[in-house]
Amino acid sequence: MSVKLKIILCFCFLSLFVEISKVNCNSNNNTVKIHSLSSKTNSRDTIHRIIGGYRTDELSLAKFLVSIRTKSIFLDLFPSYFGTDHICGGSILNSQMILTAAHCLVEGEEAVTPSSLKVVAKTPKRLNKVPQTEILAVKKVLIHPLYDAKDFHNDIGLLKLKDEITLDGIWAEKTRLPNMGPIIHSKCTVIGWGCMFEGGPLSNDILYVDVIIYEPSFCETYFPALGEKKICAADKDSPEMNVCPGDSGGPLFCNDVLTGIVSYKHDGEEELPAVYTDVFSHLDWIDRNSGCELYFVCVWTWLIDLILVVLLI
Repeated sequence: MSVKLKIILCFCFLSLFVEISKVNCNSNNNTVKIHSLSSKTNSRDTIHRIIGGYRTDELSLAKFLVSIRTKSIFLDLFPSYFGTDHICGGSILNSQMILTAAHCLVEGEEAVTPSSLKVVAKTPKRLNKVPQTEILAVKKVLIHPLYDAKDFHNDIGLLKLKDEITLDGIWAEKTRLPNMGPIIHSKCTVIGWGCMFEGGPLSNDILYVDVIIYEPSFCETYFPALGEKKICAADKDSPEMNVCPGDSGGPLFCNDVLTGIVSYKHDGEEELPAVYTDVFSHLDWIDRNSGCELYFVCVWTWLIDLILVVLLI
């Protein structure tokens, strides 16, 4: 083997280990600790549901949505309580990864344990378990390391499932991620199991609300801590149609692309838009964490090929 070839191979191996060191899959821990979490938890004047909204029998957007629920042995024993343990919505990134809001996955300053949660897919009606419904255990909880519970900065998290969701394209499907930031004044749709009126019970059906994305300058008037990685949107004609508790972590779709994650709005201020985590601004973090295992498969495949080349020389 020539010296030149050996040098090239050394650089290849060096590049490989540099890339591996960039991947943070937290393989040694099932729960990822929060590094920059404020000591202040969600304030009482902040709510996270859809109020009002309309229903549709189509599954074009519903197939991307899952219900994140608390895991309770007691409730599991009584089928009539199915769906009453819903806490947040989430979006299917792939057969084993769910994208949601970070505030759905924390208690105080710690991430919740994987064993305390479950994910229910293929259930357009929250309280109805159908033959297609899949209930999946959670293997890992990942919170954005810069999540701030006070101002909801980087309000984004991931759940890795123990088993895979069967993606049939009808009841469940991978969500499309954006290749550009949100477009101001574009019409989008937020979905979730919200309530029909303020203070009312959660809906059994998935509710849809069409909203318009506002300019950041307008939003910053009401939300000084908005920041660059958030979106605010509302229904101008019907401001009472908005998000409220139960829809946190759910998706905001623009042209069927996952553009935002339901984060927060202020209680008692119906005319104000709701705030969403901007998915496009967090694509690097999503890619590093949601595809880490596939990444390692690709890396090791490349490494084996390289070794074979060296042996044949």
